[in-house]
Amino acid sequence: GQVLYMPMIFVSGATMPLSIMPDGLQAVSHWLPMTHIVILMHDVWFGSGVPMLSVWVLVGILVIGGALSARLFRWE
Repeated sequence: GQVLYMPMIFVSGATMPLSIMPDGLQAVSHWLPMTHIVILMHDVWFGSGVPMLSVWVLVGILVIGGALSARLFRWE
């Protein structure tokens, strides 16, 4: 899991601002769920309101992940 998690944190803007990253990396970062978490936390923390796109992306990931878990998990 760390092989996916650590690069996702680096590219999402959690470690350094997205604005200083190259354009290609910025485009890739908008497809990662961690970027939407960072955007949501930043906007709520600094009083910019709640970015509904980020909320809906995260809710969609939650629903899809929950459905896949319920379908594929087995105790065996």
